[in-house]
Amino acid sequence: MKDHPTPRFLDPTVIQAQPGYFRAWPVWTESGNEVIELSLQPIIAWVVRPSIYEYGDARGESNGPQHVTPVTLDGMTDDEENEVIIASPDGKFHLAHRWTANSYMQAIEFLNADRASS
Repeated sequence: MKDHPTPRFLDPTVIQAQPGYFRAWPVWTESGNEVIELSLQPIIAWVVRPSIYEYGDARGESNGPQHVTPVTLDGMTDDEENEVIIASPDGKFHLAHRWTANSYMQAIEFLNADRASS
């Protein structure tokens, strides 16, 4: 058995997004040192891809993480180089597993703080 199992993605499911969700991309200064704004694009759907691991349960049921990708008018916006920032209808901005900002300006502050600490 391998030390680190390889995930196998199952067939994806596409779910229509509710209004008010946006994919946010940082807009940087020319020097690339600071985020000056966020470019927002409406999310029109979500693609959910469950996965199973090769040593998963014998029934082959999903026992791995759900990988969720937002879809905008530009298509699927999964970007492995940049983490996905989601703006929700309540005005909050979410960077998965890292932070939730209570406002647009706080999201920019968090992004600039992340950049300064890296």
